Amino acid sequence: MLLSMMLLVSCGSESDDEISEKTFTVRYEVTSNSPNEPIEIYANANDKLCQLTIKDKWTGEFVTKEYVASVYVECKNPDVLIKSRIYVNGKLKTEKEGNEQFLLSYRLKGSGPNY
Repeated sequence: MLLSMMLLVSCGSESDDEISEKTFTVRYEVTSNSPNEPIEIYANANDKLCQLTIKDKWTGEFVTKEYVASVYVECKNPDVLIKSRIYVNGKLKTEKEGNEQFLLSYRLKGSGPNY
């Protein structure tokens, strides 16, 4: 019986190659309550780091094979409220709001912390 349970578990799991090739459509959204204050954004996109400066709001969508989707936001004005969201395959997975700087991450595949 133990052997049949082990076979059942091993047959249903994905190989490391299958996991590494899995792709996701990730959409980042960043907004602020102050349209004139610059916000620095660093987001992983298409296996590269996307760096840009925005005012007010930004949306970026990418297809990726990354294991973690993350966006780091920073504003020098501590009075500016920044909101950030991560959508995966069209569904909101995580969101955060704060002042000055923060990191928002979501694990797309594999095991480990969600940061």
